[in-house]
Amino acid sequence: RLFNQQMTKLLADMVDIEAPSSRVEREVENRLRAMRDGFTRTGLDFKKARLDADKMREGLRPLAAKSVAAALVLDQIGRENQVDISEEEIEAELIQMSAEYGQTLEAVRGYYQAHGLLETMREGLKISKTLDMIKAQAVIEEVERLDPDRFGLDLPGENRPAVVGAALSGAGEDASGEGGAPAAAAEAGEGAGA
Repeated sequence: RLFNQQMTKLLADMVDIEAPSSRVEREVENRLRAMRDGFTRTGLDFKKARLDADKMREGLRPLAAKSVAAALVLDQIGRENQVDISEEEIEAELIQMSAEYGQTLEAVRGYYQAHGLLETMREGLKISKTLDMIKAQAVIEEVERLDPDRFGLDLPGENRPAVVGAALSGAGEDASGEGGAPAAAAEAGEGAGA
């Protein structure tokens, strides 16, 4: 999971595409809903916390835009590699969530249906599956320290996790050593902002 988060963040920082505003707004609202749900699960009242939802939306928007841009690239990579999510995988995720939240399967499914979140779940699972595919094809190379110049990155800090550098060194190369995902990501970045 950490690998997937790091790869998504690096990809988001590397791509420069205009994310559709409707997708960005949906991502902002999903993140805000997740925050509210987190408050509720811990017994806190979001409204009583006197948090300004509009200011929170504005604060979430840049991160949401980067996340959507990375998702667009990963979606393109997934399509090119015929990554799809079955109904069984959706059901398995709902079962896992019901166990995590201590809710019945029907309650979790009902919540996701009532809030129109099943498609968002499908998209998230597809991105995870695509990242898993990239990871499976990556050539992992152990490094003591990530050399940002090697990848053209402007990363803060001297000692970024080695897994980040290792992930980028060959991520997406297919078994023949050819381009694979990086080429797909570059192609996806050209037209994904439409």
